Amino acid sequence: MSEILGEIPYPLDDFQASIALTRNDPPTPDWQRTYAGYIRGEMLEALYQHGPGSLLLLPQGFNGQQLIENPTELKSEVQEELGDMLWFGFAVADQYGENARNMCEQSFMRHTGEHISIMSFTDLQKYVAQYAGKFSVPNKFGTVTCLQDNPYYVFTRFVNRLTRSMEPQAAASRLPTATESEAVLPLPQVLGDYLNAVGFVISACAGWDVEDAAVFNTQKLMERQTWGKNAGA
Repeated sequence: MSEILGEIPYPLDDFQASIALTRNDPPTPDWQRTYAGYIRGEMLEALYQHGPGSLLLLPQGFNGQQLIENPTELKSEVQEELGDMLWFGFAVADQYGENARNMCEQSFMRHTGEHISIMSFTDLQKYVAQYAGKFSVPNKFGTVTCLQDNPYYVFTRFVNRLTRSMEPQAAASRLPTATESEAVLPLPQVLGDYLNAVGFVISACAGWDVEDAAVFNTQKLMERQTWGKNAGA
């Protein structure tokens, strides 16, 4: 349970409703390209800007944290960027007029075959940890890789799928990666996968309560508004 909210779970719908309050930048005709760039940038910052953040997401068996001088400090440094990635995911849903909670639930249905109610961030954190072995993507060996076994690979694939769906016209200029070889997937599908994967990485890899990440990000952006700084996460 969140240390900030105490015993009151933070509903995903309430967080999405707060997007309009924490965003100063008005939508522009090319906002999809702009937000795709923000999301890629936040991912790169989380994985590499503060040092070997990517080691926190290494596959099971590699124990990447043994290679990190101070894992606790590194986790605290990457948390803000991961929180920004969470905010941008909800902002994309809001811009498209889609409900982020529904997309998270549909993602669970596709990967687990079960209808799971994701009303709050507490639910998201609980169930994505429980079913992380079901969230998977095809790999170059003709099998699948799941979020539980290789968070780095599945997380980055889900991020790339999302940004590709937001700007499919740019696909021709990109390197022929595993994601680029796929068809461009519908945005509600890839955004639900993205949000669930971000929630897993925040909690399982960065050691932060997903609810606290959402609350911290909202508070940060509200404070920026008082300083007169654009709230773009």
